[in-house]
Amino acid sequence: FAFKPVEAGAATQVWASVADLAGSNGAYLADCGLGEAGGNPNHAGFETFLLDDDVTDRLWSASEELVAQALGA
Repeated sequence: FAFKPVEAGAATQVWASVADLAGSNGAYLADCGLGEAGGNPNHAGFETFLLDDDVTDRLWSASEELVAQALGA
């Protein structure tokens, strides 16, 4: 993992705001491009478990519980 300067860190968000990404809703973006499933997470890739609905549902539920605890709800 390498840290990036602020400008490089913001570059993908700026690129995403002007790029033609039709048909790429929900895509993982990195380094001003579409990320690669199963690719190297340090080089515009991401782990495939991020696309697993069961994993994302469990993460969402855990996040809700932690926020509720933090807010005293």
